[in-house]
Amino acid sequence: MEKGQTKVKIGIIGSGNIGANAARLFVRAGHEVVLSNSRGGQGLEALVSELGAKAKAATLEEATHFGEVVLIAIPFGKFKTLPERAFDGKVVIDAGNYYPERDGKFAELDNDQTTSSELMAAHLKGARLSKALTQSGSSIWQLKAIRVGRWKIGARFLSLATTRKRRRLWPV
Repeated sequence: MEKGQTKVKIGIIGSGNIGANAARLFVRAGHEVVLSNSRGGQGLEALVSELGAKAKAATLEEATHFGEVVLIAIPFGKFKTLPERAFDGKVVIDAGNYYPERDGKFAELDNDQTTSSELMAAHLKGARLSKALTQSGSSIWQLKAIRVGRWKIGARFLSLATTRKRRRLWPV
């Protein structure tokens, strides 16, 4: 770890391209990760072996409990399957994008009445939600540590601060 960098415990919900590549970056930066998938962590043995001692597989509940920061990297259409109260008080990074063909139709999104992050925030009421990692493909992320609150995290994050009136990118 770099001088001045704090080690962060990061729970990762979803172990596809985004979750797996984020885990690689976080571990490379010296953080500990606990990954989950829709099978309670089963099937992640090869990824955990690749990542080494700073990674383990677990259930969604265990990954959420472990993380000071929790990355949600699941298809947007599955967000209502997340246990609402499990994320209370957590910093949650929402890496989801809405794809109607994959996620099913959400009229309020299709009609621009709200955003996917606003729906996620309404579902996870007790979480401190930030939208990130959605602007570029997971294979081109660069490892560049920046501060996220009191933590210095090993991936470049941009938070999408969203309101119905305007959308702006803010570095976090």
